[in-house]
Amino acid sequence: MCLRRRMLPLSVLFWSLTAAGVCAPPTVAKVEPPDWWVEHTINPVQLLVRGTNLSGCVLSAPGGLSVSRVHINPAGSYLFADLTIPAGQKPGAYDLLLKGSDGSATASFRVNPQLTGSDRLPGFSPSDVVYLLMPDRFANGDPSNDNPPNAPGLFDREKRFFYHGGDFQGIIDHLPYLKELGVTALWMTPIYENSGRIDPARTQQGQERTDYHGYGGIDYYGVNQHFGSLALLQKLVREAHSAGIKVIQDQVENHVGPHHPWMTDPPTPTWFHGTPADHLDENWQIWSRPPICAASLRRAGSADSSPTSIRKTPKRASARFRTRSGGSARSASTPFVKIPGRTSRVISGTTGWPP
Repeated sequence: MCLRRRMLPLSVLFWSLTAAGVCAPPTVAKVEPPDWWVEHTINPVQLLVRGTNLSGCVLSAPGGLSVSRVHINPAGSYLFADLTIPAGQKPGAYDLLLKGSDGSATASFRVNPQLTGSDRLPGFSPSDVVYLLMPDRFANGDPSNDNPPNAPGLFDREKRFFYHGGDFQGIIDHLPYLKELGVTALWMTPIYENSGRIDPARTQQGQERTDYHGYGGIDYYGVNQHFGSLALLQKLVREAHSAGIKVIQDQVENHVGPHHPWMTDPPTPTWFHGTPADHLDENWQIWSRPPICAASLRRAGSADSSPTSIRKTPKRASARFRTRSGGSARSASTPFVKIPGRTSRVISGTTGWPP
């Protein structure tokens, strides 16, 4: 009887520690980037692994790959590591191993074949004619993706700030048209995955709104399923290149959407400027001024409240609508390109800009 009395509290304590995650094995939810190329100019490449119970884990790589500079955040939810891919590495899938005192987990990673000259075109320059388009507002080439399973109910052409159906297939179908215009480079607004739900707290001009424009990213390595699949995006790039048209990726790193996993669990305490509870008022919507931001949070010594007077963020990212950066990709003036005989702004193939 005495033994049982002593054993019961120990078993309860063990159960409590396990439930709290103290004695739980590590898990991996995502690896960013999920793949990389042999003989790339960026080598090693820094990985960001998101998961749980990563504290104290040792990361190792198989098949000639090597890992260095491993850092795990205090919460044990993110691991940073440099991964070196040696010259001549065989392309294929490689499982990185995370080993902790209470178990192990694998992080899937793929090594891609070396990029060759036939895979790419030179970067864009002042000699290019750049056509800017918003995929959702360009052309609907595949109505079957208007209401994708991961984001149903966001398509409605009668609502200004909902999805209207444009997609990758619509752009592919119109590549001959773009070629005929004399376009040499295609610049699409962001095509990575955005939030698949309506947020009642975010309205625009008194109306519900979606992230049809692409600037509310929740996954930089996913593809917005309203536009199609990753395979279809790759087809678009191949066919554009075959037509002599470069493709420019609109990669916005200074903010993410409010539903990105980083918002509730940032990799580091200084990952964002501010928090959802304490942040500058967003200022990318020109019609929302004045004032741009709360006076208490305005940059000291600022002479005015224009976007250019508020410092840019040196951090990795800042939260969309919850940022101390004071701007987004549209803070700068529209880029200029040189058209034979004159200098002209980028040709815009979108409507309703800014979104």
